[in-house]
Amino acid sequence: MLRNTRDSRQRYPIDNVSVFDFPYGLSKEGCTNSFTSRFKVFQGVNLTNTVSDSFGIKLTSATLANSTVYVGFTHKFNQVFVADNRAAASIKYGILLEHTDVALFSDVYVGRCADASVYTRKRSGLSSGYVTAVMFQNSYFDGVSLEENRKGVKMYDAVGFKLATIRFDNCIFGQYETAIECTASDLTGLYINGTFIYNTKHAVYIQDASQVTIEADGNNLNSSGISPAAIILNGIDNIDLSCRFKAVNGPAVVRVAGQTGTVNIKDVQIDTAFSGVKLDWVATASKIVNLPPIGFTPFLKIGGGQTGVAYASRRGTFSVTNGIGFAIAYIALSSKGANAGNVSIDLPAGIAPTRIGSGSVVPVFMSNAASPINDGYVAGLSYNSPSVSLYKGNGAGTLPITAADISDTTTVYYAAHYPV
Repeated sequence: MLRNTRDSRQRYPIDNVSVFDFPYGLSKEGCTNSFTSRFKVFQGVNLTNTVSDSFGIKLTSATLANSTVYVGFTHKFNQVFVADNRAAASIKYGILLEHTDVALFSDVYVGRCADASVYTRKRSGLSSGYVTAVMFQNSYFDGVSLEENRKGVKMYDAVGFKLATIRFDNCIFGQYETAIECTASDLTGLYINGTFIYNTKHAVYIQDASQVTIEADGNNLNSSGISPAAIILNGIDNIDLSCRFKAVNGPAVVRVAGQTGTVNIKDVQIDTAFSGVKLDWVATASKIVNLPPIGFTPFLKIGGGQTGVAYASRRGTFSVTNGIGFAIAYIALSSKGANAGNVSIDLPAGIAPTRIGSGSVVPVFMSNAASPINDGYVAGLSYNSPSVSLYKGNGAGTLPITAADISDTTTVYYAAHYPV
C-alpha cells in the first residue's frame, strides 16, 4: 500500500495512516546516491491483514548492482500496529529488515504472524546486505497462540549479511516457540534490557555473537523435552546476564556453551520450585567475572587415572565473585580401584586457576585414610591445572598422598578459592 523510494535530504513524516486488507504493507527501499542526512518518520501507522510479499513493514536495499547500493537512512517508527487477525495468518513477517542503516521503533505492537514478528535476512539476489542498528522501545510482540516454529525475533545467518547491533528496551514477548533467536555469526551486539518474556518454550537462543547483554524477567517458560535451557548462549565473546524467572519447566534456566570470552552472569533467579539447574555450564571461558553457584561432579584420580574408582557419594559447587572462584567438593569412595600413584581431585571442568602460582594451598578434610596422618592434609593448586593435588604433613614439610594412603571408604572434602 505504501511504497517509498524517494531520495531527499529532508526529514519528512508519514502520519496516522491505516492499511487494512491491502496487498502491500509499507516498503522502504534504499537509494543509490551518497546522501547521508536522510531521516524518515512514520507516526501512527496501522497495518492489518496485508498479504502480498508477506510483510507488514520492510526496510530493504534498491534492486541494483551491489557495488552501487548505498543506504544512509535513519527510519523512526512511532505507534505502529502490525497484525493479522485472519484464521490463517498470511503475514509471514511483521517487520522485515534486509538492508538499512538505523531503524528506531517505539510503542510498536506486532501481533500474530505466520513465521516471525521481526525477521532479518539478506535480500534475495544480492551478494551482501547489512543492518547497522535496530532499537525497539516500549514495544509488544504477541504471538497470540503458542505454535511450533513461530519466532518473536529471528536473526538469520547468511553469507554476506551483517547485523551489527539490535537492542530491546522495556519490551514484552509472549506466546512464541522462541522469543529471540539469532544465528547471525556477524552479530556485533544484542542488548535486552528491562524486558519481560512469558508463555514461550525458548526465551533466548543466541549462536555466535560479539556481545550479549540480557536483563530480563519471565514467566511460564517451558523448554522441557525440546531444549536444554530457557536461555541458550553458544560461542559468545562477551556475556553480561541477569534474569529472574517464574514457572520454568526444563532441565536448566541458562545454558552457556562453546568457547566464550568474558562472562559476567550476575544473577539467575527462580521464584518457584524448580527441578533443574539454574546454570548449565559447558563452556570454556577466557575470563569469568561473575557466575552464580553451579553444581559440578568431582572425580578422584590416582596417577591421573580412574580405573576401578567407585563412589558412595560425591558432589561439588562452584561460583565466581569479582573474578575469584570458589569451589567446594565432597567425595566418599566405595572403591579406590587398582591404580598406583599420587591422588588428585578435579576442579570444575573448563575453569582452571589463571593467575595463581604453584605451591598455593587449599584446606582439605580426610577421613577413613589407610593409616592415620597426624600432621594434617592440604591440597596444592598450580597455574592452569584442572585439578587439586592432595598432600600430607611430614614433619617440617609435605609429601604427596598416594594410593597407599587412602582406603576403599576414604572421604575427602576440599574448599578452594582462586583467581579465574
